[in-house]
Parts: sequence; structure tokens; C-alpha cells
Amino acid sequence: VLHDIMPFTLTALALGMMLTFRTQNCNARYTEARLLWGAMTNESRALSSRILTLSASAGSATATAAAARAVKCMMSFPHTLKYHLTMTGFCPDLQITLEMTDAELNAAKGVALRQELNTIWDSSVCQEKQFIDQLLQPNVASRPLHVLHELSDITAQSFSRPTAEGGVGLHAIHVAEIYRSLTRLQDVLGACERIYRTPIYTGYTNFCRRCVWLWCNLLPFAMFPLMGPYGTIPTSVVMSLFFYGMEDVGTRIEQPFERLPLWQYCDGIDASCKQLLAQTEQQQQQQQQQQ
Repeated sequence: VLHDIMPFTLTALALGMMLTFRTQNCNARYTEARLLWGAMTNESRALSSRILTLSASAGSATATAAAARAVKCMMSFPHTLKYHLTMTGFCPDLQITLEMTDAELNAAKGVALRQELNTIWDSSVCQEKQFIDQLLQPNVASRPLHVLHELSDITAQSFSRPTAEGGVGLHAIHVAEIYRSLTRLQDVLGACERIYRTPIYTGYTNFCRRCVWLWCNLLPFAMFPLMGPYGTIPTSVVMSLFFYGMEDVGTRIEQPFERLPLWQYCDGIDASCKQLLAQTEQQQQQQQQQQ
């Protein structure tokens, strides 16, 4: 009978386990996404510092230009990844509608991304403007991958090439360390895409939601004979809030990139790279003055 509390006691345990299992999986996705962006922040700082330091020791204009271009690519990577993993890229000026096609959505993201990249690259320089135009072409399916490939090309064409051939002439060990950092960034990109493209099974999510709805709607029938009209309503509401709250938390963090403050990661990487660029330029000026 519905006024018997025992069925609700037993089903509450099963329902709680289902919700906890789903919430834990959602939280694991959220935690992994947060750790991936934290690892990208650390790797970008280490790679930028390594490139600038090694290129400064070469003491040539070619090395300085190649290092600056590489660091700017490193600054561009999180911005492109942010738009790659989210619907709007956390851009308040980007207006998305349900009627937009994929091509229109990609073009709108490109306009917003161009504005952010203009704060990194100098559009008045032909070579830098050309890089932005190539990055935002419609046939570029993965813009973060395009940036990482550009970094690999700079390493191959400049850092690893001997000075006699117009390159920077870095030692093979240093070049290997740069490629190792790029591989770590490729791993971050792949892991983020895995989280973004493989959500929790929709059938399981819907099943949990329906079980919570049914359990909470039948609960007052079991509580009324025990607590009366004055105790049934507040008790049922409080217990329903617990279950619906746990279900809602899992729903909100199932897609972690829509909840993480990705713009703060991007701003932090930009600030770190700009600081390293300014510090390297200052050190070079001091060395020239001493000579």
C-alpha cells in the first residue's frame, strides 16, 4: 500500500546510489577537464620560457623573431581551444540562435575569435595577419590543431635548422624537449575532445531523472499517514530538494567546459607569456648596454 513507508525506504537507497554514481561520473569529467586546462597552463609557461631563453642565447634576429612567433602561437592555442569546446566561447557579444547552421556558427565564432587574436597578433604586419586569416578559414576543422601544427613547423624550420642554413641552430636535446611539450599539448587537446564528444549515456540520465520524478511525487502518499497534512508538505519538499539538487548538480557539470572559467585560463596564459616576452626583451637590452 502507498502509505507503507518501507517501499520508499528501500527505493531511496537504490535511487541515492543511482544519483551518486551519475554525479560522481560527472564530477570526474569536471575534475579531469580542470586538471587538463591547469596542465596546459603550466606547459605553456614552461614551453614559452624555454623557447625564449634558448633563442636569446643564440643572439640573432632570426631567433628572436621565431621565438616571438612561437610564443604568440602558444597564447593563441587556449583561445582557439576555448571556442572549439564551447558553444559561445564565453563571448558576451556572440549571438547564437537555434536556426543557425554549423557553417554560420563557425563563422560567428571566427569573428569573435579574430577580435581576441588581434590582442595577441599585430594585424598591421602582413605575415601575422596572414596567419590569422589562414587559421579562420572555413576549411580549418580544428583550429587548436592548426596552431599546434604551426608551432611544430616553427620548430622544424627555425629552431632545429643550423645557423648556417638560416635557422636558430638549437641543440638536438633542446629541440626534443620542445617537441615533447608539443606532444603534451596534443594530449591535452585529444583528452578535451574526448570529454566534449562523449557525454554520459543519455538513456541513463533520462532513467535517473524519471525515477526521481516518480519517487518524489509518490512520497507524500507515504508520509501523510505518519506526519499528517502539516508535516507531509515540508518534509516531502525538503527530501525532494535533496534528490533534485543532486540530479541537477550532475546535469550542470556533465559538460564541464561550459562551467569552467576558461576565459580566466586564457587571460592567465596571455599574461604569463607577455611577461616572459617583456622580461626577455629587457634582458637583451641590458646585455647590449653592457657590451
